[in-house]
Amino acid sequence: MTLSQSELAQYEEADEDGVRLEMVSGQPFWEFQPNYDHQRRLLNIAKSVRPDPKAETGGGCFEAIDVGIRFPDDSLRRPDLSIFGREPERRELITLVPEAVVEIVSQRSRQKDLVISPPFYLEMGGEGCAGLRPVYRRRSPFPERRKSPFQAWAHGSA
Repeated sequence: MTLSQSELAQYEEADEDGVRLEMVSGQPFWEFQPNYDHQRRLLNIAKSVRPDPKAETGGGCFEAIDVGIRFPDDSLRRPDLSIFGREPERRELITLVPEAVVEIVSQRSRQKDLVISPPFYLEMGGEGCAGLRPVYRRRSPFPERRKSPFQAWAHGSA
């Protein structure tokens, strides 16, 4: 499957209109742009990414937040956080497959982030995929105001 020029234009126009479009194996997924809380949590995670000092390959570690990636099957994805083993070429759409991805999971993105994304990223050659979602503490009569950092899931080849 090859993306047409109109599909690529649609992808770019959606971003300008404040909507995230992803094409996964020919299936479109639309989402609103992430909110402040989502991005704050994501930035904290990105700041904690470090190369593995025990890695045999030298431990290159390049992280990118919310960038467009064109995968070998022509899918267009925008992982919340992509981690690359080497620096990708700087172009509109990155073509280097990330070593790992992190997705902040919300109610609206649950199906895509928990069911569709992990097998997709692993099939494309990624080493791991993690999804994180806020979990509520029950100490307060207003649980929506007291979130613990995250509940995590992970998939990987190791």
